[in-house]
Amino acid sequence: MKNIGIRIKEKRKENNLSQKDLAEKVGIDNSQFSKIESGKLLPTISQLVEICSILNESMDWIVLGKKSSPDQMDIVDMQTKHIEIQEKYIKSLERELEDLKNNLRFNEALKKEIEILKKEKTSTSSTAMARPTKELKNK
Repeated sequence: MKNIGIRIKEKRKENNLSQKDLAEKVGIDNSQFSKIESGKLLPTISQLVEICSILNESMDWIVLGKKSSPDQMDIVDMQTKHIEIQEKYIKSLERELEDLKNNLRFNEALKKEIEILKKEKTSTSSTAMARPTKELKNK
């Protein structure tokens, strides 16, 4: 059974990288990287992520020796797309909610304006009827 170091070495060679080149890209010294490939030292998680990224390989394969099946990749892709669609839908709903709130605020302000106008009209017409004009007083 292959260990992590052997799989890293195998993939490194497939990518035509020297140990020194890959060590530099990962940001560790060559002697430390040599120990990782020989199985004497395990890479840290951040080093492992960087190695997988540089070698364009999944962690499943580097760590466990398992290739992701196309079906598993399809499921991951579908889940990712499903999440993206949900996020777009949520943003759309949030915009609609904000529009509704704005419309409600506008309608409330409009109602207040109408009430004020009604009160002004009522008070103007009632005072006009209650007070005789100067012309009537003089006659």
